[in-house]
Amino acid sequence: MDAELQKRVLAALEANTPAVLVTVVGTKGSTPAVVGARMLVYPDRTIYGTVGGGVLEYKAIETALAANGPPHTAQFALITDGSERSDSGLSADCGGSVELLFEPLARADLLFVVGAGHCALELVPLCRKLGFHVTVLDDRPDWASRKRHPQADKVICTDYAQAGKHIRFTRRTYVVIMTHGHKHDETVLRQCLRREFAYLGMIGSEKKVLSCFERLRSEGFTREELSKVYSPIGFAVGSRTPPEIAVSVAAQLLAVRNGCASLRFNSNPLLST
Repeated sequence: MDAELQKRVLAALEANTPAVLVTVVGTKGSTPAVVGARMLVYPDRTIYGTVGGGVLEYKAIETALAANGPPHTAQFALITDGSERSDSGLSADCGGSVELLFEPLARADLLFVVGAGHCALELVPLCRKLGFHVTVLDDRPDWASRKRHPQADKVICTDYAQAGKHIRFTRRTYVVIMTHGHKHDETVLRQCLRREFAYLGMIGSEKKVLSCFERLRSEGFTREELSKVYSPIGFAVGSRTPPEIAVSVAAQLLAVRNGCASLRFNSNPLLST
């Protein structure tokens, strides 16, 4: 691995960027690929390195963008009649085949806990044990600190009106909004609604949630958009204390991550009207 590629891989791992390292691990017949060649594919389709160019590289990028899970290999046949083409019009006329190894570099699903208060103090270490990469955001310097959240991967002190700029929105992003004021919760929610995410939850009673949704509807947000929000947050297990709330929220995050969270697991009042 050349020095620049190694530097980029380490940077992606450090930032938990969902990039994919693609490596040529085998070839047969005539191919443009060389065993050991590597290419790093970023979520925005930019790349560093090459696995041979042409239609092979195009298909490798498409496969990398869809990769989600443990490393895996895939075979790519390069047809001799030129019938297989990429969107750029490059034909695969070598006649050989290539085996590529795809290694997703993101270590974990991304959890952003907005609000570093008592519930967050319980939720952060629990979610770290569950394998989430956890970032905590708060507008209070004494709460947004490593001292209070030593197990968080990252702690950011920011105005809540700028919170969205610090959240990396992807299909593996989980956002839990539990600030020290309902107006702050609404400010953050507004920044997240039309972004990509796996989970978006906001703390609050049903009455306060409906009041918030009514204001957002008046601003142009649709019922469909608001129905995607898990709020009141967590499973309805009668939780009252911060540890109990943390357990109910963590269980809901797991249900979504594991693909078993149907609408009945979401207490959003819009889903019952």
